[in-house]
Amino acid sequence: MRRVFLGLAITSAFTLAACSSHVENKDEFMEQANQTALTAYVWHLERVSQPKSGQAAAAANQSSADEGQSLPAAPAEMRPFDISFNDDRVSVEGLCNNLSGSYTVNGERINISQMMSTRKMCSDDAVMALENYVGQVLPAAEQWQLQGVDTAQLAQSTPTLELRFANGMRWQLEGTATAQTKYGQEPVTEFLQVDPQVQTCTDGSGECLKVRQLEYDDRGIRTETGPWQQIQRDQLEGYELDPNYSSIIRVKRFMESVADGENRPVYVHDMTVETQAIE
Repeated sequence: MRRVFLGLAITSAFTLAACSSHVENKDEFMEQANQTALTAYVWHLERVSQPKSGQAAAAANQSSADEGQSLPAAPAEMRPFDISFNDDRVSVEGLCNNLSGSYTVNGERINISQMMSTRKMCSDDAVMALENYVGQVLPAAEQWQLQGVDTAQLAQSTPTLELRFANGMRWQLEGTATAQTKYGQEPVTEFLQVDPQVQTCTDGSGECLKVRQLEYDDRGIRTETGPWQQIQRDQLEGYELDPNYSSIIRVKRFMESVADGENRPVYVHDMTVETQAIE
């Protein structure tokens, strides 16, 4: 009888261990999927929920005890801006300067470093005040939570991200798929010179732009200049034309499927390298 009980005990132990391992693997898979989803979108600030006065006071006291200071008061107006997570870097765009820092996540916990900023001055005092505020409070984010993500169809999902802060404040952000998520492929970096004058496509299909590809060596010296060619206007994304300037831009090139099983390049603006006034 004692051998039977011993056998049952050993069997039960193995069963519990297997179940525990299965749960841990599932949790690890979900955590990895959420981290992938976090980097798959650009997060646009939609709503800020300020803590109630009692909650804010308690959080401020705790924050003061933990960090030696409380969070600054929010500006009168919280304008929308974008947050992106890429590998181990977090960046803020849509204000006056670009802010960036490092981040790590562990389960529902998020840790963001002190933010670095470019040094461009902005004529809008309200935007500058918001930028300073965001740079100070973003490192106080403590928790993050995703909702509405279909990990099998990231490009078709409309997820939300909630960031919870040390003082009880919450930010709700809406995700828009990055170009890499949208096209489901790694991009190729290229340089294009763009003629800002919109033209009629030679095949009569609508509006076109005239561009040519440039190549540079490791020292940044131009080595090749390709021929001018037309692309449809919607093949260049995220770039605003200025009719008074010709520009050289760095782009991320993706291939997009079109009718009849053909592919065409789509260029996503990454940065403007050079501009030249048109006389």
